[in-house]
Amino acid sequence: MHKGMKTAYTIAIISDLIDYLGIGMIPILGDLVDFITAILLYPYLGVYAFGGLVEIVPLVDVVPTFTLLVIAYDMGWLKGVKL
Repeated sequence: MHKGMKTAYTIAIISDLIDYLGIGMIPILGDLVDFITAILLYPYLGVYAFGGLVEIVPLVDVVPTFTLLVIAYDMGWLKGVKL
């Protein structure tokens, strides 16, 4: 696990839990939480943090996107992915 990844996992899991608790279903509030999460994850994931903004698309936020993104980054699956 890379340095600081525990913090990234914590941020991602809390954000995805907020989405599941229904706050993510409120249009503007849910999008605001997603933007804030992407900004908070940027120091740990770089530009890959903004990949989690796919949650803005309706019905995509049923997937724990930010948590999966942190796992993919931590496992090295995003190496070589050009953005």
